[in-house]
Amino acid sequence: MLVLLFLIGQKSFAQLGSCRCNTTNQVTICYLSVDDYCYGNQGCNHALDGAFMKDHLVPKLLNKSNFGLDGISPCQMNLKKMSNINSVKQINDAKCDIFMVGSFAIDTLPPVYQLNSDKTSVPKRVLNYIRTWSMQCESNLAIVAQAEAEPWGYTIQNQNQNPNTAIEDPAKFNIYNGPFGNLTSFSQGGSYQGVITKTPATGSLILAKDLNNRPTVAFDIVSNDFILGDIGILCGQAGNLSFGSLINQNNSNDKLAGNMFALGCNITKGNKFTDEDVFICQGVSYTLPNGKIVNKEQVVADSFKLENGCDSVHYYKVFLYDQESSALYKSLCEDDTTKYVFDNGIFDKSNPMGIGKLKNRNGCDSIVTVNLVYNNHTQANIIDYPCIGVGYKRIVGVDIYNELNTQGVSKIKNTKGCDSTVTVKLNFIHPDTTKLFFTKCSGDSVSHDGKSFVAGAVYSLKYSAINPCDSIVILTIDTFPASKISIPNEIRIQQYKPYVFQNKVNDDIVSIEWEPQDGLSCLDCINPTFNVATFPATFAVKLSDVNGCLYRFNINAIYRCAPQLPNVFAPYSSSGNDKVLFSSPCPIINFSAEIYDRWGNIVFRSNDAQQSWDGRVNGQLLMAGVYTYMVKYEDLDGKMNVDYGNVTLVR
Repeated sequence: MLVLLFLIGQKSFAQLGSCRCNTTNQVTICYLSVDDYCYGNQGCNHALDGAFMKDHLVPKLLNKSNFGLDGISPCQMNLKKMSNINSVKQINDAKCDIFMVGSFAIDTLPPVYQLNSDKTSVPKRVLNYIRTWSMQCESNLAIVAQAEAEPWGYTIQNQNQNPNTAIEDPAKFNIYNGPFGNLTSFSQGGSYQGVITKTPATGSLILAKDLNNRPTVAFDIVSNDFILGDIGILCGQAGNLSFGSLINQNNSNDKLAGNMFALGCNITKGNKFTDEDVFICQGVSYTLPNGKIVNKEQVVADSFKLENGCDSVHYYKVFLYDQESSALYKSLCEDDTTKYVFDNGIFDKSNPMGIGKLKNRNGCDSIVTVNLVYNNHTQANIIDYPCIGVGYKRIVGVDIYNELNTQGVSKIKNTKGCDSTVTVKLNFIHPDTTKLFFTKCSGDSVSHDGKSFVAGAVYSLKYSAINPCDSIVILTIDTFPASKISIPNEIRIQQYKPYVFQNKVNDDIVSIEWEPQDGLSCLDCINPTFNVATFPATFAVKLSDVNGCLYRFNINAIYRCAPQLPNVFAPYSSSGNDKVLFSSPCPIINFSAEIYDRWGNIVFRSNDAQQSWDGRVNGQLLMAGVYTYMVKYEDLDGKMNVDYGNVTLVR
């Protein structure tokens, strides 16, 4: 993880004189204990001496095949419990190299014994001592998670969606591509699974994200500490870490934990790491500043000692520039003398195809596929026999040919962009034209030579003949002026009220015919009175003017009706009068009805005119007698009407 390694050692606080290189390969991991901060809570076991770590993470750290002089990581891990921390000096005196903070949730949620992982039982002053200690030396490393990360400026919430993946190519980070194996994803576990929802303004390097691209692992820029969204990443039972001392190569969380503490080993030894990107052209050898010759993508390390005796490793990351390629296709004319000059030769008519090379902005060869196509000049003739007097013109290039300029030679560009010589000759002839005039009603047509032509246009008809100009018919069909007619397409009619049409027409209307005929006071007047007897949905009126032009209009009718009010009914009658129904032959708008007994109790209520009352309430038939009803409905003008009446129930 070269980017991450480069950041190590950039502490913002002044380095103390006590900061030294760790040359013993002995790493002391200090930790907070469940004995001091769990207070007997069930499930508070996310510490090195807690149930979720002591049989999972701890055996792996103490296994000298993993962490030891001959182990995968050369650092031997020793564990030290820290109790009653009251100063930074106390941590320094304990000679801590790594501080594993752990997670200690508080029982604050109902019902009783429900842990709140957004709160910690560790006093804030203790966490501040650990953070201050971490920032004093570049070799001091803290691993914090969840609520304990708040003093570092992080907010973590229970929103994670597995799986978690490296935020960038895992090959760049040695916690994903390290001594204990490679991984591209890992999982959080337990009932709490955290994401980092807030980071400090001082900056952090995000190392992992969840399924929804939210950060779950970070490396703090100021303190150079690991910030975990969920301590379960390093736990078993409440996480995916395997049981025992072996790091399982089939378990991504095992490999992540091993790589993370291997990196912590390097940090605690005070080593410096820097990196530098080197870009070279493909197929070209390059000598690095350390004298190594490279010609492929690789990472080359150069080690040397610092003044304080710590190792310094400088990484040269060698990248190959992409091989750029392009195509040069040109369509040229036969006499074009343009030359295309490349680093490896010249392309022209004598050498029209091949591969050219040019130095790009990186100084590397850029491959250009060259294809030059040379096209011939062309010739064409235009001979036409247009009719004289019709405004005929022919445009060739920039030249205009017409009755005043009947012939010549023009130069134009052909489809290939080359010169084309065009010889033009126009032979004008006189047309024989017949003109016919008609006046018709709008929409009518005229039949001519077996074809129909709609009024309101001028038609020029040309017929095949030896002389095409002697058989042109100009057919002009005008239309009579349209009569001014104002007839609405919709009317509103109130039941039981006569309706008088309000149409307007010109005096040139000579005949009127209405459909349907029932209920109209007249069938040949423009504004008859309609007495509502039936309810036709549409009225149709046909008009003709003095020119014989016909007009037809359809008028949609909208009706507003009052309900028919009953006066007597018998629930068991076989005559059909066994229910109370406020019916109507046309729609009733905003209808409501209520029926009351003699004591004013509501026995029926409805907003639907089609809903009937059968004389029952809650399934029980009421006694015979007189019942009062109140009916409300809206008339045509939007006014609410209220009708009252009585209906007699007969048994």
